[in-house]
Amino acid sequence: MAQGNEKTRYALADVAEPNLYRDIYPYTELPRVVFEEQAAPMIPAKDVWITDTTFRDGQQARPPYTPEQILRIFDLLHQIDGGTGLIRQCEFFLYADRDRKAIEL
Repeated sequence: MAQGNEKTRYALADVAEPNLYRDIYPYTELPRVVFEEQAAPMIPAKDVWITDTTFRDGQQARPPYTPEQILRIFDLLHQIDGGTGLIRQCEFFLYADRDRKAIEL
């Protein structure tokens, strides 16, 4: 155990195949939460809805959307919802004139 300014050194193992933990992160299901070697059962809520942040947090990793792109994505989200109320709200940053223009379209 390292004390004070001492650094613990670990040996790097060069492996042929990564351990992707497919028992916890399967490709076909939601990730499982494991407690003491047992998977916790998934009990989804009766009502599920989406608060979309595509136009807020989703933009931080890429160049800003144009007003026309925002309108197109919003229209696609509206189609996905299909009047079901699944998508409860979309959140927007309104910092620049470009952002305000998108809301006015």
